[in-house]
Amino acid sequence: MTIANDSLDEFLAESFPGLRWWAVTQRDGTFPSLRFELGGDIPNEDADPRVAQAMNRASAIFEALFSPEDDGFVSFTRWKSEDDPLFFALLPSGTEPSRTEGEDFYEAGYRDIPYVTYTAALRPRSIDYRSLFELIASEEIRPTTPGIDGRSYLVNTSTPMVFHMYDDRGAMVVANDENALDILRTRFADWIIP
Repeated sequence: MTIANDSLDEFLAESFPGLRWWAVTQRDGTFPSLRFELGGDIPNEDADPRVAQAMNRASAIFEALFSPEDDGFVSFTRWKSEDDPLFFALLPSGTEPSRTEGEDFYEAGYRDIPYVTYTAALRPRSIDYRSLFELIASEEIRPTTPGIDGRSYLVNTSTPMVFHMYDDRGAMVVANDENALDILRTRFADWIIP
């Protein structure tokens, strides 16, 4: 099943031509973007407060950009199959994501590293995004609790933008219109990484 994946590819080609998932965290000037500090100055040794702050900040940014009525996609790429049940549990009941397989996600010549990408067309606010952000933040600094090691991208098709939390340290927002980021510059100015 590749319907959701094909639809996402069409949207990205129209709204973000040339965008590659792996490049979302690289501010190359192609598209307007902002990077946010999530963990702040809470040390890694204080894992629970750091994870909580990262989850809360990511949720606040996400909620500022995605209304409950906005349409979009979630794209989740993983390298470990044990991440599958964690990701599927976050989706609304009845959601069946499309599945694609590939190698060399980062397009860096690592052809021996297979990955799987799941894509679902949905209202991004309908997923359990707070749990998703907690799983992402937990992966590296709370080794005894569940965490997701994959890459998740929440795509807003109503107001074209992409939200990507990469770990407890930070998140990126990419838009195709500079003005779409104004609310973030005002509301979350202290979290923006120059």
